[in-house]
Amino acid sequence: MTEPLDSSPRPEVSREEVDVRRSPRVWRILALGVGLGAIVAFVLTFALPETEGFSQAQVFGFSLLLFVTLFGALAGLVVVLLDRVVGRRVVRTTAERIIEREESAALITDEGDAATPPERD
Repeated sequence: MTEPLDSSPRPEVSREEVDVRRSPRVWRILALGVGLGAIVAFVLTFALPETEGFSQAQVFGFSLLLFVTLFGALAGLVVVLLDRVVGRRVVRTTAERIIEREESAALITDEGDAATPPERD
């Protein structure tokens, strides 16, 4: 009697119809908005003349709070608009799910008991 050439377990493949919809990268766009707000705050702080009542560090802190919030909100608005425009088109396609079966790690002896692993010194 001959043995099979490949005795490894075969992966289980199933096919399904799925809807694929593109979406914008939310965190990247929000981070870009926050970064632009920080850059604008930095540039405006040191481009404008210094005031007597506040130091440049205080002006930078206030500007940072204002512009990071403002540009972050604008970036959030851009994300919502992009999601509306890009997310309209839905494509139906076939997806394959491959489930690979692993061989059990336990060795089975002739009596049916699990073999003990070798001891380490």
